[in-house]
Amino acid sequence: MHGFRSSWTCLVLTVALCATGCLDAESSTKASSAPAPQPPTGLDVLTSLDHLPLLRDGIVCKQHSSYDRTGGNDDGFSGRYTHLRRTEQGEYVIFDAQGPGCIYRFWSAQPPEGYVKLFFDDEATPRVEGNFRELFQDTIKPFAPPLTGQSSGGWYSYHPIAFAKRCIIVTEKKTGFLAIAWHKFPDGTPIETFTPELTPEQQAKYDAIQAHFADPSKAELEATLPDMKPSSIEPGPETELASFRGPATIRRIHMKLKTKPLDEHGRR
Repeated sequence: MHGFRSSWTCLVLTVALCATGCLDAESSTKASSAPAPQPPTGLDVLTSLDHLPLLRDGIVCKQHSSYDRTGGNDDGFSGRYTHLRRTEQGEYVIFDAQGPGCIYRFWSAQPPEGYVKLFFDDEATPRVEGNFRELFQDTIKPFAPPLTGQSSGGWYSYHPIAFAKRCIIVTEKKTGFLAIAWHKFPDGTPIETFTPELTPEQQAKYDAIQAHFADPSKAELEATLPDMKPSSIEPGPETELASFRGPATIRRIHMKLKTKPLDEHGRR
């Protein structure tokens, strides 16, 4: 009799677990069927900061730099490891990658004098050509501060340079220290190849990016201070500090607490 009851209990538990498993599987299927939000690319990366936590499935972050391949300290002093190869004209190829992809950081400690050329999608004519240093000096459009400039011992550009098929960068003279960071997207990812002439939509995004990064603290204060209600919070009752209309994201809460001074025993 006891054996029968034990068997019956096991049977009930087994059926219950199977039913739970089916429900979980069904819920998981429904959840996975919902389209996952796609991470931004290009200029949208700099305007959609709320997408930073998104996992970038299939996107690989890569970098070409002048680090010493032997493990030594020649990380750009001689320029030996900066370029990938020389062209028939004697130019230095410092970047060559298959798309779809996008360059997000272009840095050099000391760009040499001479020209730089950016080729896209196997085109014979470069879309960008000019003095290498001028690429970072608000001379070659659309590269402009604060996304490009010189600071902390280096010349930098954070202007996204997207390419659907391929991107090749060549210089007239040998470059020393160099780092080019970029993302490789899965095949078939719709990417609009970089052009120096921005569309009205791209220009609007770029203007907003420049205004924000020129003084991010000012932009943040202007967005939050008008709605704040400075007040003192007394013990016990509730106090409304601020009221916001959504949809929105609270990025930071800063409070200044007033405390009593310590007595001679280190107590308040």
